[in-house]
Amino acid sequence: NQVELLKLAFESFGIDLSTYEVTSSDIDSGAWYAVYLQYALDNNLLDKEDVDLANGMNRDAFSEVIYRLIQQQENL
Repeated sequence: NQVELLKLAFESFGIDLSTYEVTSSDIDSGAWYAVYLQYALDNNLLDKEDVDLANGMNRDAFSEVIYRLIQQQENL
């Protein structure tokens, strides 16, 4: 599903979210995926209107996340 792909992408890029905080009241902070979703939203890797936790992510949407992640990493 969507958050599993986010986790895969972040771990592939070596992004450590062990100390990242969930600040949005729209995200269940106790959920295992909360930090991944919060990071994606905070860093404009995923648009809020595109969040659909129950469904998968098509290739186009996943490619856009990866593209934005690459741009973010190049700007560091």
